[in-house]
Amino acid sequence: NVVVDSCTFYSNYIGVYNHASDVVVEKSVFTNNDKGFYSSYVWIINCDGYRYRSIIKNNIFGLSADQKSAMPNRIGIHIGGSSSSSSGEHELRIHDNVVSGNSENGIVVMGDFSNNSYGLATSNLIGTNKYGDDFGNGANGILSEAGSFYIGTSSLDSANIIVFNHENGIMSEKNYLSVGANFI
Repeated sequence: NVVVDSCTFYSNYIGVYNHASDVVVEKSVFTNNDKGFYSSYVWIINCDGYRYRSIIKNNIFGLSADQKSAMPNRIGIHIGGSSSSSSGEHELRIHDNVVSGNSENGIVVMGDFSNNSYGLATSNLIGTNKYGDDFGNGANGILSEAGSFYIGTSSLDSANIIVFNHENGIMSEKNYLSVGANFI
């Protein structure tokens, strides 16, 4: 297990590089990095029948800690790779983050989640801050090249707010992306 809690990552090529199977990143600030958070694999599964999670929650990607000025990463969150197990539950959750002011995409998700695996983005502010100011990402709010990735749910209580991005709020290069309740 890897836990990153209440840290600041500034002016690195990669703020946090994850190559672990069970990681929680929370209450941290990622600014002026090439990639704020980068995971080359969402899950590395060696055992069957277990639950593996990658959770990215309550972080700030691309803005100062007070959310009043842009301090862009090139990409806020970049997830690559895929799940690789035939049993057990495997999940990626991107929840309750501020992903704004980045020079390219806010969130990039690549690879396919298959078998009992999925990715989910909920309750994020993408392209804005807690005050509703314009801090759009330079390209897309979310760029998904992943299958079985869900953006929002059926409830407005967990909707993402995706605004002010310079290209698309959500851009998908797969036909089976699921988009639920969001404010775009």
